[in-house]
Amino acid sequence: MESEFQISHISCRKILRIKPAQALRPAPPKSGKHCFFETLPFWSKLGFHMQYNLRDISRAKLRSGMCVLGTAVGMLLMVYGVACSSLVDEMIALTYETVQPAKWQMKLSEDAALSELDILSEDVDGELVMVDAIEVAKTESAVSTEKKKETITVLEGKGFYNLLDTEQNVISLEPGEVSVSRKLAEDMDVEIGDEIYWHLYTENDWHRANVGIIYQSAEIQGITCLREDFEESGEDFVPAYLFSDENLRNYADKDYVISVSSNQEMVVAFEKSMEVVNVMVWMMIIFSVVLIVVVLYNSGNLSFHERIREFATLKVLGMQSGRIRRILSVQNFWLSLIGIVIGAPLGKATFNAMMNTNGDNFDYNLTIQPWCYVVSAILVLAVSVMISFLFSKRIKKLYMVEVLKGVE
Repeated sequence: MESEFQISHISCRKILRIKPAQALRPAPPKSGKHCFFETLPFWSKLGFHMQYNLRDISRAKLRSGMCVLGTAVGMLLMVYGVACSSLVDEMIALTYETVQPAKWQMKLSEDAALSELDILSEDVDGELVMVDAIEVAKTESAVSTEKKKETITVLEGKGFYNLLDTEQNVISLEPGEVSVSRKLAEDMDVEIGDEIYWHLYTENDWHRANVGIIYQSAEIQGITCLREDFEESGEDFVPAYLFSDENLRNYADKDYVISVSSNQEMVVAFEKSMEVVNVMVWMMIIFSVVLIVVVLYNSGNLSFHERIREFATLKVLGMQSGRIRRILSVQNFWLSLIGIVIGAPLGKATFNAMMNTNGDNFDYNLTIQPWCYVVSAILVLAVSVMISFLFSKRIKKLYMVEVLKGVE
């Protein structure tokens, strides 16, 4: 006990000998250690800038990691913004050139006589399409929790309303089978060749069908079948739309016609409804720039204060301010480049995931063109370079004597 008391007493005496000026000084830098990069066989062939930055990155792993992570997230948001700029055009091309390539669309009332609609469809060489609500399940005696309320689309297979696979290619539906949307197939855990059961939501009779195709629909989930198979099930074919390349406005005065629209009119209406996308584009780009600026500026600011004595020493040794600024710029460029490489591959998957969060009926498989990644990377690197120049004045105004006096 007496020896412990003497040791603590000596320690207290040492603490009391510390002058107030010494207590206010910053903590001395950690002793240098060999980093991993120095074990590389080509380390001696690297230039001073590269060796200096690699040593700093190895010493400040947390700061460098946060810089890379922030840049990766910024790159991701930048990809979203740039990709959204072409989103409307891609969706228009997908919907009104591939899925519904007809030049005219007529919306029909439910009380229209099928015989009259068949005559009209034959006269204009068009295709009647039925859309109705159904319940679908894997078993005929499924409980309520196993039933899915979806949509059935009945086609005549004339090419005015098409189904697409997951690669956005047009596929044909064969007689005697139904096609199931990809999202519904995943929810029900069904594959090609399985049996499913369905019935119209307003009827109670269940029908069995074989799954022949799994297709992808952007905005309507459910099943699709041909008219002949639908009528063989005993249900009444009640068309909701008539698609044709001939001008259907000449028949707009008929009692069963609700509205007639041309393909161009539908495109204009769609573009107007998607004006919010333009706002989202700029929001994504602005958020991305702000995030990158905050992360890189804070990282550079922290790096500058951590290495201010090193910079002062380099200036005393005769290194010019421009060369010291280049050291900081090169390190920011490296970390930004690593963040871009990490963030870019996540673009397509997370972009589609973001679009599909709009509701259960949405199932997008949008592509991001290579130029979107190139433009996003250029913008991110441009912001990184601009941030690096913000520290040039600080280095020029660095007072070497004042900074190094704190080490005495």
